[in-house]
Amino acid sequence: MVGFGDGAVRVYDRRQPQHDAMVMTWKKHKSWIQNVRMQRGGFRELVSASVDGVVKVWDIRYQESLRTIISRDPISAMDLHGHAPVVAWYVCFGLILLLVCSMY
Repeated sequence: MVGFGDGAVRVYDRRQPQHDAMVMTWKKHKSWIQNVRMQRGGFRELVSASVDGVVKVWDIRYQESLRTIISRDPISAMDLHGHAPVVAWYVCFGLILLLVCSMY
């Protein structure tokens, strides 16, 4: 999975031939994608964050996000816990925000 400067998030299947490898595209963010993470051992759920403060939880089977969280401040970094349903993001003013949620 890859986030792009135009706000697109794309999922690739490296097992497929190169011309068939892109299996999903979302264009739901309005600004640069800061990070996209899939939980280790996860099969369908991933989280994306854009610099404009929007965090989205996705299921790769669906076109729409499962959940959208809007931060008041721009996001400088985002990460997802390897095993627990915890998302953390850092905003420009030195705050670290945590979200504990069911990914399903």
